[in-house]
Amino acid sequence: MVLGSQQVADLILNVAAGRRITIKIDVEGHKNQVIEALMPLLGESQIAKMIVEVDPDNLPKHGTTRQTLFARLAEKGLTPSVNDPTRRHYNEVFVRA
Repeated sequence: MVLGSQQVADLILNVAAGRRITIKIDVEGHKNQVIEALMPLLGESQIAKMIVEVDPDNLPKHGTTRQTLFARLAEKGLTPSVNDPTRRHYNEVFVRA
């Protein structure tokens, strides 16, 4: 069985049972696809943090850029806390604003 984005979001929220959630994404460049699938979940107030591996040189190979990634998460109220564009291949911690 294949679950859709909303079904995955509902499943995660049900399992978390009201607790705050931190999501870690490290999928070797395929962040855009994972984040797109998680979009129904990312606006939920239970999502406290999201840790995303950022590699500006690798992101375009998989259909996104650092700027697009940050903008998509900002749409959902997630703000970068490290936000150092000079760093290469690091973990950015996005927090609920």
